[in-house]
Amino acid sequence: MKTVLKQRRSWHQVAKPVRTLYRTSADGDVFDSGDELKRWNILKFAEKTGLIRDLKRQVAFPLILPNGTPIKIKSPGFPKGRRCVYHADFAYEERDDKTETWHPTVEERKSFDDPTSRLRRAVVEAIYGIDIRLTGKAAKTSPRKPPQRKTP
Repeated sequence: MKTVLKQRRSWHQVAKPVRTLYRTSADGDVFDSGDELKRWNILKFAEKTGLIRDLKRQVAFPLILPNGTPIKIKSPGFPKGRRCVYHADFAYEERDDKTETWHPTVEERKSFDDPTSRLRRAVVEAIYGIDIRLTGKAAKTSPRKPPQRKTP
């Protein structure tokens, strides 16, 4: 009789996903999460009251270098590469009460901010010269802030 030893799997092969995205829909629009839907309703109300204007969802920012070359991702399905596009959750113009002017605002709603997401935002901010506002649970624990050092 032959004995077969099972090879021990590493932790990343055994680990289960940390979270699962639940898509939700309202008024015919599909949202990636219920949290994103709540933020959309808040922004719609702010638009009705006049605090913001020109509210849009899933605004596309194609990733193109300043010399006009598009950034491409190569994969087995796309051997020549496919163009990268960053989709922001929300984009709108916000009113500044002090100067009475409108400023464009791009917002990303995140419950968890992973390194890939931070890299994508950094590339878009560098190419377009904009600041992307991070909202949600991830904004409270964003690693962009330098850690506080304790003095001995």
